Amino acid sequence: MIKILLNLTIFISTISSIIINLSSVTQIDSGYNYLWVQPLFFILIYSFILYPISRRNYYKITVYSFILLAWIRFVLVPLGSGLTGVYNGVPYIFVGSSSIQKSIFLMVYELVIASLFLYILVRNKRGSITELKKLTLKGNKYVYALLILISISLYVIYGRNSNVIQFFVLSANMGDRHGDIDSTFLILIRQIIITGIIYIFVWFVMKCKEKNEITGKSIYVNYAILAAILNVGVIVGERRTVQLYTALITTFILVYVFNNYKKRIISTIAISAMTILFFMSVYKHFSAYAYDSYITAIEGNEMDLEFLTITFQSYFFSIQNVAVAIEMKNHLDINITNMIYDFARSIFGLNVLLKDKMVITSQLFNSYIYGQTVSTGHIISGIGYGYIYLGSLLAPFIVCINILCSIKLEHWFNNTDSIELKYIVGYILVRFTTNLFATTPSLVSLATIMFFTTGLVYYFALTLKKPTYNFKKEILLK
Repeated sequence: MIKILLNLTIFISTISSIIINLSSVTQIDSGYNYLWVQPLFFILIYSFILYPISRRNYYKITVYSFILLAWIRFVLVPLGSGLTGVYNGVPYIFVGSSSIQKSIFLMVYELVIASLFLYILVRNKRGSITELKKLTLKGNKYVYALLILISISLYVIYGRNSNVIQFFVLSANMGDRHGDIDSTFLILIRQIIITGIIYIFVWFVMKCKEKNEITGKSIYVNYAILAAILNVGVIVGERRTVQLYTALITTFILVYVFNNYKKRIISTIAISAMTILFFMSVYKHFSAYAYDSYITAIEGNEMDLEFLTITFQSYFFSIQNVAVAIEMKNHLDINITNMIYDFARSIFGLNVLLKDKMVITSQLFNSYIYGQTVSTGHIISGIGYGYIYLGSLLAPFIVCINILCSIKLEHWFNNTDSIELKYIVGYILVRFTTNLFATTPSLVSLATIMFFTTGLVYYFALTLKKPTYNFKKEILLK
């Protein structure tokens, strides 16, 4: 029944998007006359490529994420634009109509190639479905205990007074807006604290699992859910993506461990995460820090369809975003060397050595939008990035890399029986699957940070627990 409703929603929304954009041809902004082509191609590709592979039991996280993101970009955003008349969601970005038209068809080309690539990967998967493995805590508990003690101490000494992390709600009465910390020392402190929180969570979940198996009492499942909610409530600056990733991976972990309580786990964590994300969104978009009150900020602003359309255009790499990349390529002298630098700079450790050697593409992108004084704000799309460095024909290559990485991560995630590794790999997997249409270097950055911090702790914990442990078998060959 759920699948029928989902397919019905996709079909109705897509047809509506096509009709509304076709009927508004004389009223839309210059360059958007062919916007209806995007939902048309989506429904064709969904019917003949995406829907068939969604029925298979392989790589469901990657497949469903791709379908959802593609539906938002190619159906929901055009539908919102047709209903509200808002096409260029960011008013201070000016692009020509020819660039708009080119970006419409470039995105369609990306969808076709990426869908075919995903289809090939999923269809070529052979073998039986891996049965759910019993998760265990693989590492040395004394190593984890030491890390947890250090992380708590660092939070008390440095983190609490420096607002390295906050819990559940950003304070609206500070007068100034919270921003990302730029001190290397405090960033390191924050990462140690977050790593400690991760290991508190996985250790506590395994304890709850043991108690639940012995007593049969569901109260221990509730304790594990509470731990997940506390984990989701750890706020790092204004980056709501951290809450999203944490909510998803903690849900995956708990559903895997307590499969009989799936509905309770999903509903409770989802409601908690959405509440936290709502207040964080009010803080950022409605400037709650300027009102000193969340209620006043909500009352002073409107969250209507136009606002939602603009927001979706900003966060899901709209046509305007791709058009900027097209024009940037024509005006700036950049080449494949910049691309190589982006990938090298995204690797944890190398980023320190290569800092300020060149300007990364995301900085060039934002400087092109705002002027030389601003180098952050907007994220460049994968297709735009690919077009800049590889040209029109090979532009979808970037998104295909993201899909391949996601598939490999999901295979690893499904086949490990270590709860620590499942969390680490799962967190990176969530990062990739929710950003399949983004640039690869931005995804590699978080992946290497996780591997070289949280993963390094896991490596030492494994080694100290079993000095002769086959690390290559456990980590590299999963």
